[in-house]
Amino acid sequence: MYSQEKERLDMTLMTLENVKVLKEIVECEVADLFTDFIENGQGIGSSDITACMNYVVPQVNGRFAIDLPLLRGLIHDAIYDLEKELI
Repeated sequence: MYSQEKERLDMTLMTLENVKVLKEIVECEVADLFTDFIENGQGIGSSDITACMNYVVPQVNGRFAIDLPLLRGLIHDAIYDLEKELI
């Protein structure tokens, strides 16, 4: 029983490699979703962030568990970086 619990726990932990993969996915999705928003001076609301999160989850395709607060933070960081690049 212990080994099954440990295996399940190991599958849910985000490794550094998982975070790198998630960050790459987020950067692509943020660029696709928000470039026009930023270029046209439109605001990005919380529902837009949630929509972006919903686009990212299927891209992970169950390869690892996603820490949602981390995902939200990565999205905010990617938006900030995109704004710096475009403005």
